[in-house]
Amino acid sequence: MTQTATPQTMASLARIWAEILGVTQVEPEGNFFALGGHSLLAVRLVACVQEELDIGDDLEISDVLRHQTLAAFADHVQSLRNGDHRIHFLRPATAAALARPEEREA
Repeated sequence: MTQTATPQTMASLARIWAEILGVTQVEPEGNFFALGGHSLLAVRLVACVQEELDIGDDLEISDVLRHQTLAAFADHVQSLRNGDHRIHFLRPATAAALARPEEREA
């Protein structure tokens, strides 16, 4: 369940986005990629948000792709800060992945 970002979360993220994107200001409807963002900046964004907002590894680079506007991203980050963690599903392992190195085919 996505929650609306608090003014503090929105302001913190707007500042981080502006710093990373090299712009003076980011409006809530601002799109990360339309403002000059790309994959390497998305990596920096996630690292900065994880550290500054203390949300750990719950924020992923794919979240920037799914929530491209500042408002959508802030709402998602707020959900993570409030403990609305997503469930991660593991892919079934293949026999080769489970085999000991000496049993794997070259």
